[in-house]
Amino acid sequence: RSEFSYDVKTVSTAVMGWQNPDSANLIRGLDSDPTPHIANNWVDIPEQFRPDSSLPPDKRWNMNALVNPYTAYRLRHDFQGYATWGRSGSGSQEDWSMINRWDKVDTAQDIVDYSVNSNSDTLFVDFGGYRGIDTDLPNKNAWQVPVTEYHKYYCFDENYQFAPCGDTFYGWPIYEPNPVINGNSIDDITNWSDVQAAANNIVGPDTETTKLMRAHLFKNSVIPEKIFDALYDPQLIPLLGFAFPAGEANFTPEQDDLQELKEDRLARRYYKSEIMYPRKGVEYYTAITAYDRGIPSNDLNYLETGRDADANMKVFFPGTSAKGKMDNIMVIPNPYIGHSSFDGRRENDEKGDKSRRIWFVNLPKACDIRIYTLAGDLVKTIKHDGAPVTDIITISKASTTGIAAEGMESWDLLSKHKQIIAPGVYLYSIENKADNEVKVGKFVIIK
Repeated sequence: RSEFSYDVKTVSTAVMGWQNPDSANLIRGLDSDPTPHIANNWVDIPEQFRPDSSLPPDKRWNMNALVNPYTAYRLRHDFQGYATWGRSGSGSQEDWSMINRWDKVDTAQDIVDYSVNSNSDTLFVDFGGYRGIDTDLPNKNAWQVPVTEYHKYYCFDENYQFAPCGDTFYGWPIYEPNPVINGNSIDDITNWSDVQAAANNIVGPDTETTKLMRAHLFKNSVIPEKIFDALYDPQLIPLLGFAFPAGEANFTPEQDDLQELKEDRLARRYYKSEIMYPRKGVEYYTAITAYDRGIPSNDLNYLETGRDADANMKVFFPGTSAKGKMDNIMVIPNPYIGHSSFDGRRENDEKGDKSRRIWFVNLPKACDIRIYTLAGDLVKTIKHDGAPVTDIITISKASTTGIAAEGMESWDLLSKHKQIIAPGVYLYSIENKADNEVKVGKFVIIK
């Protein structure tokens, strides 16, 4: 969403506007000089950026203006790019490593805007700032469809106005061009009432689920359901209770409003990036950030979104995906000798005896793990169901839990009664809940 951000501080209101063309103090040649546009009947300036003739002259003109509203609108779209960050096994902010960085390619209009009023020695203001490295945005034309599909979507043109995409498409779409109802693609502008009627017929077990199911009318088939649910914007869905107030009788939106929503909706993308070969079984901190150009006129370097738990940080335990077959299930480390790289230190655990960890890997998605002594006594039962929430027990941590891979489950070497287990040989059985198949094995604990 940062691509669509609009930063009013990039160009202050004090220097934005049009000079009075009839004033003796008019400074000709500045970007805010309206004279050339008046002579051209304002055809090169969209209506919303022209002087408001309904206002009195003292409100209509700004003799302190350096930048006209149209230029300011473009400059205020100061998004520059994205970056991915990672750090393994460390909660220290100093240990972040940049994995990838992407930067939008500045257009010819951008270059002109950054140096607006450069013909004036005294009134030139640098609006450029951090210009990045022009690597382009992620996943260029990675969506493998005929380019005619790209043309159904919208992109920013060089003036930051929505226009149909050409033969270039970044990322993957979030929304369908038209909702699919009963197998038919419906134009939600000319047939809005039919789409709303279809939505009204969708009723889930509760209000929240109903709303989500209705939003799925606009879900693109290429986006995974979980990603859509996390990213979709209710204010872009042209339905009652979303972009339009719920409960209004005989409400029909204006077609211009529907078109505006559609353009914004079909300009939205999601991107994919991979972090290769992180250490398995050790918590991995990751963050995605967006950055802008900064405000060089105020000696302000580029700004970047945060990389902490209150901002955009996620924590994972990398490892194996869930397996259908159980041939390769194993315990790591095996044998466990005194300690392992997966151990840590929980609070109030002075000796560290309750901060140990081994991993069962290559598990099916849903299974029961049972651990026994050689005598057949049940030590512990662990219910595994997909990606488990796992405690972070290392000393250096910026979060308390992370999400483990679907094919992994940890054990803290404590019995079902929270007792420290004795060294020795242990047996385990894994029962796959999908087909009741059982896998057995053993591991050794040496202290």
